[in-house]
Amino acid sequence: MVVQELQVVHYMNKNIVILVMLIAFGQSITAQTYYYRYTKSIINGVTDTNVSGGQFITFDGKKCFESDKYGNNVGNGSMAYEANYSRQLNLEIYWGACFHGKNAYMKFNADRSVMEIETNTGKFYVYKRATAPANVTTCSLIREPEREPKPAPEWQQDPPVYQGQPYNPQVTDNPVIRKDKTDKEPMPRPQPKPRQKQEKWCRICNGSGKCKTCNGDGWVNRIGIGHDGYCTSCPNHNGLCSSCNGRGKWYE
Repeated sequence: MVVQELQVVHYMNKNIVILVMLIAFGQSITAQTYYYRYTKSIINGVTDTNVSGGQFITFDGKKCFESDKYGNNVGNGSMAYEANYSRQLNLEIYWGACFHGKNAYMKFNADRSVMEIETNTGKFYVYKRATAPANVTTCSLIREPEREPKPAPEWQQDPPVYQGQPYNPQVTDNPVIRKDKTDKEPMPRPQPKPRQKQEKWCRICNGSGKCKTCNGDGWVNRIGIGHDGYCTSCPNHNGLCSSCNGRGKWYE
């Protein structure tokens, strides 16, 4: 009984291995990789043959892409087969992204011996199928992976909005205070010193503080009345100078 079970397990494992090999073999049949040598470029009507290098192109069903010699996509993009356009021009044409452009046509003749890449800006790049040099295992032209842009420093970003108005660093009551490390602290404005009052002698009483009319008595001898009367030049008839109120000096 044990022997029979082991035979069954061995038979199943053998079938699995055969199935994996068949799948891999099928993929190798559908995907074909060729090396194309870069021969010339035509840009703005000017032909340049001083070029070098080459690209591996892998055809896999209804798409093709730039790859290494083993058929692995190098990251330049992928091209989809254009059936209608191919029938119109009697060529094998693919459209999509490659090294030379993200919206480009890759055109092949009937036996795929010549490849022409046409970009959406009207530039042409011509390749011819050849045997890859022994030391070449991948494409000469590989686009660098796009990197996500780094966020701008905080001081370069859009200023915050406070109560419907853009942030104004000159307004001191803004609740958001943002300073650049390179900014210098503003110098404080000098506060005006309080003005000191200057003391001067009273010009009316010459510093005596007495009423100049009654000489400090508060009354005067009124001519024509025949008796003394209150002085009307000093306040309250107190004999004090009405200008300095008896202090003898005043301030300005």
